[in-house]
Amino acid sequence: MVVALSGCNALLGITDPTAATPPTDGQPGSDAPIDMAIDANPNRKLVSVTISPEPVTFALGLTQQLEATANYDDNSHDVVTTQATWAITSGTAATVSPTGLLTSTTEGTVEVQAVFDGKAGLADATVGPKAADHVLISVGNMTLMTNQRALIRAEVVFTDQSKEDVTFSAAWTTDNTAIVPSADFGDLSGIAAGTATVSAAARGVTGSIVVTVTAVPCHLVINEVQTGSAASAADEWVEVFNPCTTAVDVTGFTLDYRSANANGATDTNLMVTLSGSIQPLDTKLFCGGSVTGVTCDGSWASGFMQQNNGGVGLRNGPKDTGPIVDAAAYGSVLPGHPFIEGTVAPALSNGKVMARLPFDGHDQDNNIADFVLTTASTPNALNFP
Repeated sequence: MVVALSGCNALLGITDPTAATPPTDGQPGSDAPIDMAIDANPNRKLVSVTISPEPVTFALGLTQQLEATANYDDNSHDVVTTQATWAITSGTAATVSPTGLLTSTTEGTVEVQAVFDGKAGLADATVGPKAADHVLISVGNMTLMTNQRALIRAEVVFTDQSKEDVTFSAAWTTDNTAIVPSADFGDLSGIAAGTATVSAAARGVTGSIVVTVTAVPCHLVINEVQTGSAASAADEWVEVFNPCTTAVDVTGFTLDYRSANANGATDTNLMVTLSGSIQPLDTKLFCGGSVTGVTCDGSWASGFMQQNNGGVGLRNGPKDTGPIVDAAAYGSVLPGHPFIEGTVAPALSNGKVMARLPFDGHDQDNNIADFVLTTASTPNALNFP
């Protein structure tokens, strides 16, 4: 016979174990799971602490995360990596963090200790030689004009962040020879509009960049400009560079200067009239009359170029009217200045030059993007590499 005692239970204050406690204030009832850390076997005893991986070998410059495990007499195990106390007990090849992260410092070996609840675990770690990590192609993704040639560099970056130049030893490949036929020794040309992935492999690692070739035909560029040096404000020169795959006849070309407020029809000064031709990847240097220490291919009277603000234009024809082949404006110039391409480059000063980087001939028709201000001048020589 079954007797219902629910009423008696209520009178006696006894809760029915099968009844769910109703939720109050958004909290779950007693039939919901309770998030409590309960030791399944409170009587178990800690037997040992082990560290994994053990032994471990990793390359100089890298880190290695270790894990500490507490082992109990009932064959249960708990990961106690963050609760353990970590230390290096011997050796100087690495350090260990409070969370068990090994950081290499030099080649060699160390012994690592993790202590938890009075028990210590030990592990041997070996820091091996640096390893090749990846190949860095210096310019990154790049844009070329049609029939433009460029020189780039490849370096193997090791796990300790040291580098090795492998430009001439790497295996260079291109996935679209109709756009970039080859890139051997870091020398590549874009021969048609499109994109190609160029890769360099060395020491078992590879790096790649995307080369975009525009439909714009290759042309001469103003590659570097100096309006004054630390020695003299009259130490001014302009370097013209041929980034194209063929020579360019410059007979009748002019190099012209415009002051910052000269946004009308007239160039301020004719600097020099060019002659002859410029070979692929060759430069011509044109200088003020007081420049010394470099070989100039043409010159003008000193002091044409205002030091901080102004513009230089290369024309395929006479001053004022010749079509502009390339131009570079710097500092504060009036809107509508014909030698501005895109956004004007920063102001120049004594001891600084504006140079096309990250590679010679880098041309996006935007002065601020095409030029970098630097104290490392390279008159009549490539800016890179």
